[in-house]
Amino acid sequence: MNQLNLNHITTTTPLVMKSCAFPEPITCTNARLRELNLSESALAGLHADGLHVDGDLFMRRSTVRGNDETGALVLRGAHISGQLVLIGARITNGSGPALNADTLHAKGGLFLASAELRGNGEDGTLRLKCAHISGQLDLDNAKVRNDSGPLLVLVETQVTEVLTLPTTVVCPTGGDWTWQGPCAENARQAQLQRLEFPRLARASWEEWLHLLVHHTKNYEPQPYQKLAAIERTSGHEKNAREILIVQQDELHRRTPKALGGWWAQLRHRFWGCVGRYGYRAHRLLFALLFLLILAGCTAYAAGQVPTGSGHYAAERTSLTSTHPEGQGSRCSTVELIGLGIDRGLPLGATGLRARCDLDTAVGWGKGFTLALWVLQALVWAFATLALAAYTGLIRKPA
Repeated sequence: MNQLNLNHITTTTPLVMKSCAFPEPITCTNARLRELNLSESALAGLHADGLHVDGDLFMRRSTVRGNDETGALVLRGAHISGQLVLIGARITNGSGPALNADTLHAKGGLFLASAELRGNGEDGTLRLKCAHISGQLDLDNAKVRNDSGPLLVLVETQVTEVLTLPTTVVCPTGGDWTWQGPCAENARQAQLQRLEFPRLARASWEEWLHLLVHHTKNYEPQPYQKLAAIERTSGHEKNAREILIVQQDELHRRTPKALGGWWAQLRHRFWGCVGRYGYRAHRLLFALLFLLILAGCTAYAAGQVPTGSGHYAAERTSLTSTHPEGQGSRCSTVELIGLGIDRGLPLGATGLRARCDLDTAVGWGKGFTLALWVLQALVWAFATLALAAYTGLIRKPA
């Protein structure tokens, strides 16, 4: 069969052309069909901008070979009331997308399981920009190739049911699916900005996070937020926090200027290191404990430093029943540690400073006093951050 032109045609019965061969591209711009079945056919291209199909569009195991910048199979703005079935199809294009279905509306779902798509160029191989898939989008076992551009363009795509997208479609090597460290297949890219879906199938959150970190060109917060929301809805709060931590790490790594100047970037990195952006508040408590131990050790060291004539940088200030020698004598270990904690705690004193304190009249005493002031300031800062993180007073970064 030679060239077939169905532009603006309207049919009231299913149009079935199974196992046919078309040496020229089929065009059916703004056509309205009851049903179209092109299963197991060989096509030189199908250009169907604005196509309306009141039922299903079947192209099971069809072969489409094109050489057109717009795409080999073009369904831009098409409305499919039923299912769009491309299971096992082989679609190749040497000059553009294999499937160009921008603004497609498929009410019964889009099925590309076991399909092979090969495109060329920056427009991508599979384009579903601003498409609305009312059912599920199934890419199970699909093979997608593009040597000079993105594999998938799912920008602002909406899937109302399940998104079946194994991450091997984009990253075939797999591995342990860690997002840390490099990926040998990072040249295989996908555009996933503002992609909406309620649930993922055939992909764990770790695998999807691997795609976001290694296989997306530009940093976008929404995909991370969406994945975290799905995990949180499933009751996996720990996974959601880990995703949001990685999001902030990627923000700093890819677009540091979005945080502001060098001082803002430094604050962001510090907040990430000590509190993991508020998602690991217990780390702040460990930091507080470490600072208090360091304060105790500093005061203990002060009690071991002689300043001459039997005096020390930290020494006794009053008489006790066990140390009648009184002022100027050496403090006990417990008193020295208590002195350091007294100096470091923001609130609540042990009272040991009334018996043992630093001698600020000598150089060593002044040095240790300054060191404990710095530690006290750090304790104050970390205590404030810990309280804010646990109570949510500081809004976690988006």
